[in-house]
Amino acid sequence: MAIAAFANKTFQVSSKKIYTFDEFSTGTALQTEKQDVAGKKPSTYIKGPDLDTMSFTIPLSITFGNNVLYEYDSWKAIMAAQKAYRFILGNKPVGGKWLLTSVALSDTIIDKKGTMTKAKLQLQFEEYVRAGAASASKSSTSTKSKSKKSTSKGVSQSDKNILNSLISGEKASQKRNNTNASAAVSKGAKK
Repeated sequence: MAIAAFANKTFQVSSKKIYTFDEFSTGTALQTEKQDVAGKKPSTYIKGPDLDTMSFTIPLSITFGNNVLYEYDSWKAIMAAQKAYRFILGNKPVGGKWLLTSVALSDTIIDKKGTMTKAKLQLQFEEYVRAGAASASKSSTSTKSKSKKSTSKGVSQSDKNILNSLISGEKASQKRNNTNASAAVSKGAKK
């Protein structure tokens, strides 16, 4: 009998195989931003709900009828496909769709032949509402490339004028300092 399902994976217990999960957790949060106020505690700007999260671990063992490396590789393939699926728990979906964002293998036991006989697979999921657009990152990239182009072409005429006035002001200041230093040396020599 199936306990749960995600993508092409079915969690079940039978006489030949035990494939279930532990440490199930899910959470939700609110996105907020602190805005500084002079001399007071910051204001709180509420952006809205954040994406829900879900995680669980899968105990794997040869004695349960599991191939540890195969299971690890197959969950990595689900993550690499970047597709969202429903997580069905006992015939009911948990939330909406979920995107597998992290796959980790821990607590491994390897026998003397080099076979991984036991491990714990840790999976993390994030709620998937809709596909986002890369337009925000593209606009910041194009701004960066524009600024690089302007610097690669050289300094603008107004920047050159400012630079020249700073250099000539610095040279004039240096001349005054040299003149003052020379005068002080001459006075010291006369004494």
